[in-house]
Amino acid sequence: MARKTTAAGVKKRGSYHHGNLKEALLQAAAKRIGESQEFDFRLRDLAEDCGVQLAACYRHFGAKSDVLVELARRGFVALEAALAALPADEDPARALAELGAAYVTFAVEAPVAYLAMFHPALAHPGVHAELDEAAGRTLLELRAAVVRALGKAGDARTVDRVVFQAWAGVHGYASLLVSRDRERATPLVEQAATKKAILAYTEMLTRGMLAPSR
Repeated sequence: MARKTTAAGVKKRGSYHHGNLKEALLQAAAKRIGESQEFDFRLRDLAEDCGVQLAACYRHFGAKSDVLVELARRGFVALEAALAALPADEDPARALAELGAAYVTFAVEAPVAYLAMFHPALAHPGVHAELDEAAGRTLLELRAAVVRALGKAGDARTVDRVVFQAWAGVHGYASLLVSRDRERATPLVEQAATKKAILAYTEMLTRGMLAPSR
């Protein structure tokens, strides 16, 4: 008798022995988060989704929180790559706006990763070193862009202020778009999620942040 498969095409029996169980568990978690934007599943639920015994999961993840950490870590790595792939721009202010737009666009296009990256249960610096490292590299990208945009006006205090304002601005915008109820979303909200609208927002944000410093 042929073995049953999941919707993702992963065999329900023997996945671990084929080296697929870790990825299958991550896919199962991502699917559940994507469908409900909730994190109320258990590691046992993921095991059932993959058709394996709970004990097999412990070879890869000791707890549900470890699954979330890995999803979040991969999210930060992907975000870092998206920011690093931005083409060079001779105008540092525009480059900062484009970096902010890339951040928001990433959140809209990869909402599961974004939700995991900023899950409250993971907001404890020093607990998950690999996650802190990945998140820290992303913050360094933002800080470097702010320093270039400020130029000679970029003393340490001003840089810190603009970095905070930039992150708060793009993170808030991204979070609103990711958490919106798609079934009740108004045309205005849907329009705000387009790349053109996102860039217009980050350009406006950048002008406001840099104006007092110039």
